[in-house]
Amino acid sequence: VSTQSTGGLLREEYGSPPKPNKREENMNFLTIFYIFIMNGIGAGILDGGINTGISFGLYVSQPRPIPSFTSNISEGYCPDILVTTFVQAILTWVIAGCLALKDARVGFGPKKLSLDRPDRPEFLKSTVLSRLTTPEDLFRKLPFRDWFERFVTHTLRGLLYGVLWVALVATPTVLIMHFTDITFSYTGVIVFKGVYFGILGFLMTPPVAYLALSKNLTEGNPGRV
Repeated sequence: VSTQSTGGLLREEYGSPPKPNKREENMNFLTIFYIFIMNGIGAGILDGGINTGISFGLYVSQPRPIPSFTSNISEGYCPDILVTTFVQAILTWVIAGCLALKDARVGFGPKKLSLDRPDRPEFLKSTVLSRLTTPEDLFRKLPFRDWFERFVTHTLRGLLYGVLWVALVATPTVLIMHFTDITFSYTGVIVFKGVYFGILGFLMTPPVAYLALSKNLTEGNPGRV
């Protein structure tokens, strides 16, 4: 009996070998669109617009030109950069993380389209890093005690995300702008804050969506979140 015939008989008896699950190897177009367009460009526009609106009221009574720091901690644009970066990062983690997990679980959009589960880099698969970089799904129906425990854990991880962005982005920005003695007009600071935090929204939201979609759950379909 030839090798080809033997192979044919084996395939007939045991079936063809299973094809690799593409969901664990790459992301389809919808998932890429969801992470980088909706959670990137969409979040950037939203965050930029919100911060532009806040700036109209925040700086209306401040001295002109608006300095980086003053003796009054509530004045100057640098304290605003530090606080807003921290708050925006926390809200991004809490809100975007929950929404991404919900969309991956029940389907995305009116037609409930399926989002693929991308694979995480190896260094994020260790027990400690995996726990620190995993959002929680607060839209699941759970007993209040279990839900509240998830909420606290999710928020604490958001605090860490906020500290990371303040340390790596906001603090260097503030130091550079302060020591170069940059000042703004009323209109200038509004434009700056809208653009700056729009860019931050574009940069800080996709990682949260990616970490949520790559969450490895044991319940349900192992290829989905």
